[in-house]
Amino acid sequence: MHARLKGEYLGPRPFKHLQDYMKKAVSEDPFPTTDDDHQPETQQLSEQPVVKDNKEYLQFRLDERDYSNDFFARMHVYVYGEDWVRTHHPYSPENVVNFTISKVIKPSITEEVGRYVGQVPKGPGRFIEFNVTDMVQEWFENPHVNKYALLNTNQSFDLVWIFFSCVVSVKYIMKCDDDTFVNVPNLLQVLLGGTVPVYKASIPFYDKNTIDVRSSKNRLAEMKRLLTGFLFCEAKPIGDTSSKWYSPNYMYNKEFYPDYLSGTAYLMNLNAAKLLYRTSLTTPIFHLEDVYLTGLVADRAKLRRYHHPLFFYSTIKDLCSLRGMISQHQLQPSELRNAYEFVTNRTAVCTAPDRNFSMAKMKLQQRKKCH
Repeated sequence: MHARLKGEYLGPRPFKHLQDYMKKAVSEDPFPTTDDDHQPETQQLSEQPVVKDNKEYLQFRLDERDYSNDFFARMHVYVYGEDWVRTHHPYSPENVVNFTISKVIKPSITEEVGRYVGQVPKGPGRFIEFNVTDMVQEWFENPHVNKYALLNTNQSFDLVWIFFSCVVSVKYIMKCDDDTFVNVPNLLQVLLGGTVPVYKASIPFYDKNTIDVRSSKNRLAEMKRLLTGFLFCEAKPIGDTSSKWYSPNYMYNKEFYPDYLSGTAYLMNLNAAKLLYRTSLTTPIFHLEDVYLTGLVADRAKLRRYHHPLFFYSTIKDLCSLRGMISQHQLQPSELRNAYEFVTNRTAVCTAPDRNFSMAKMKLQQRKKCH
């Protein structure tokens, strides 16, 4: 048993489609930037890769947060101004900016999302915003309907490549809180059908059903629709009005919530995401996101939720527990930084289970079966 659980990774299954996708994701950027590119300063943009188009005076950033920290998908396009144009093109300055934001419907068909035509701004330049939330929702609703004419190939530039990589070819979508640490190497290992080492510090996260990590029943298999995380069963609505999880009776009047995944971190594949989106359009809204989406909506869609013990809704101060986990919650910013540095430190050693370790001697909980 000790040999089974010592700190070694079990090789992934040959999920060719995902392996190909991973190779594609780390391939060379088709639109590289140079060190002397002008980097516009802004506080509202997340640190996304900056990309130049063929005319050299556009930069693109995909941002996912607005000023109030609510989710809001925007495409920011930074258009260089006259100052930059005069410096880089002193003999033939461009006077008009003309570009199109697009998405992919099929490999050979694109659909227009937004278009901008205007003068080159004065000064260093400025940002132009496009709201892409509607685009994503529309794509989920019907990805194969082209409502607009095909884009003219003579138009200066579009973002087919970014929408293809960010939307169309996505295999999995993970939602997590901003105080959740995600061990990305472990996540990829699990998605590929492999296993994560069991360390002494991570034993308490398992139960009697999941501790045998090499068992095929505890390894992820390919399926049409996947929705997984830490599964709560028979959770009761909270009637305390001072709680942030307070649930008024008029919104939900049953004794138990449907089985749902902890909103601290859960993962789905694209087929599950599309099914949840379509079903949510006819499901009465509920204010607790995890209960609503992975409980009420998933129940109505008859979408099974799979429990995974390594998506944990709380935290343990022992950093070695992070080595054997996918996610932990309630970490302060400094703790998130420390967690990243520890997990990526290959010289750090974590203790394996004792040599006399056996499942018979473990005092693990017997997790009750969910519906």
